[in-house]
Amino acid sequence: MGNRVILHAGAPKTGTTSLQFFFRDQEQMLAEQNIRYLPRWVRERDIHPIHKAVLQVRRGELRSKAIRQGRDILEEEFEQHPGQTLLISNESIFGEPFYEGETGFFPQADANMAAVAEMLAPFKVQLCLTVRETGSLLASYYGQAVRKGSFSSFDDFCSVHKKSSPSWLDFLTKAEGYFGTINGTTYSDFRANPSKACAALFGGNIVLPWENLGGRYNKNRSAGGNALAAMRWINGRLDASHDSGEVQKRRQAQRKTRDKIFTMLEYIPGGQAVALDHEVVIKFNQQYEHELVKIMGHFSA
Repeated sequence: MGNRVILHAGAPKTGTTSLQFFFRDQEQMLAEQNIRYLPRWVRERDIHPIHKAVLQVRRGELRSKAIRQGRDILEEEFEQHPGQTLLISNESIFGEPFYEGETGFFPQADANMAAVAEMLAPFKVQLCLTVRETGSLLASYYGQAVRKGSFSSFDDFCSVHKKSSPSWLDFLTKAEGYFGTINGTTYSDFRANPSKACAALFGGNIVLPWENLGGRYNKNRSAGGNALAAMRWINGRLDASHDSGEVQKRRQAQRKTRDKIFTMLEYIPGGQAVALDHEVVIKFNQQYEHELVKIMGHFSA
C-alpha cells in the first residue's frame, strides 16, 4: 500500500473548525493509530506549510510551482514519519460555495479539484466530506461575507442567486472523478449525532471519542442581526475612506477590524441574523431535500 492521505475537505460551515480543534487535542490518540494531523488552526497561527501551498493553488499563484511544493512537503512528511497516514483538514481546499456578486455553487471547484488531485497524485487519497442544506449554507455565508468586509443587505446578497439552482450532485460527481470514492455525512446528522456522523465521515479510519465534540469545540460564533448591522456600518465607512486604487490598504484595515473589533461585536445581543424565510433560502433548501437521497448515494456505504 502506498503513502495514505485522509483529505477532509469540509465543506465550509459544516463543523470543520470544531473538528480541526478536536484533532489537535487528540494528536496522541491519532498517533497511536499511525495518523499524523497537519494542523490548520488559523486563529492561533498554527498552520502547517501544506495549507499555505493549498492557498497558493486556490489563488492561482504560480499554480504549477505550488503543486510541486505541496507534493514535496508531503513527501518530506512521509520520509520523516514512515508508515504514518497524513490527515489534512481544510474546508476551503476546493474554494468557497458562494462569492458575493457571483452566481454558481463552488464556481472554482473544478479547477481546484484538478490542482489538488495533481498535487496528491503520488498518494492513496481518501476524500471525506460533509454536506449541508444549500439555503442555510447561503445564509451562513452572508455572515462570513460581512465579517470579511461586505456592507450589503441579505436581500442584496441573495439577489444574484434568485435564478440559481445550486446542487451538491454536480460537485460530488466532479469530486468522484478526481478522487474516487467519498466518505460523507450531512451537517444535520453531525449536529444530531457526532459519533455516528464521524464514523461515516471517516469510514472507520479514525477512531476518536467523537461524543466529546461540542461545548468548547464549537468555535464559530453566530452573530445576530444587531451585530451584523454594526459590522456592515463599519465596513461601509472603511470602504468610503479608501480610494478605489487602495485595495491592499483596505484589505489590511478590514483584516485588523475583523480580528480586533468584530470578535467583540459578535457578542451584541438581539436581531435576526438573516431571514431564513427568504425566498432564495427556502428554494435552495427545498432543492437540497429533493436531492438528498441521490446526494447520499455518492457516499461510500
